[in-house]
Amino acid sequence: MSTNCYIDSMARPTNTRFALAVHLLALLALEPEKTLDSAGLSVSPGTNPVHVRRVLGQLRDVGLVQSRTGVHGGWTLTRTPEQIDLGQVWRALNTDDPVLGLHTPDPNCPTGRLVSTNLRALDRRALEVLLVELSAVSVADVVAGAHPVSPAIP
Repeated sequence: MSTNCYIDSMARPTNTRFALAVHLLALLALEPEKTLDSAGLSVSPGTNPVHVRRVLGQLRDVGLVQSRTGVHGGWTLTRTPEQIDLGQVWRALNTDDPVLGLHTPDPNCPTGRLVSTNLRALDRRALEVLLVELSAVSVADVVAGAHPVSPAIP
């Protein structure tokens, strides 16, 4: 069996949209009486206001935040921080993206096909576990500094 497998794509760099989204939701949760604009929201995470709008736009699409245009426009939560769990945030931002950094091997390589098939199955299981864990944590937990962990995870 040949081990000289061609790799036509490499794993992508770590995506930080989820962490940014949680950060932004925490900022909104801490000031529920205010409508916060993307320029102000971009300061704490140290990112560009355009990137903030893109991430919040995805959260708006699933009903977690709302936006208001105009001079006094900006963003607010549509639910209480207790009602927004991190599983919802993950799903809004990551759709079908793999959790693991998967690559696409040469289709003629039997080892590559085997590894790819097994890693894709593992990726689906990892996503299920990830979503269970993230769904157990709310934005309110993040803001409060609470770190609920399932009994199976030390």
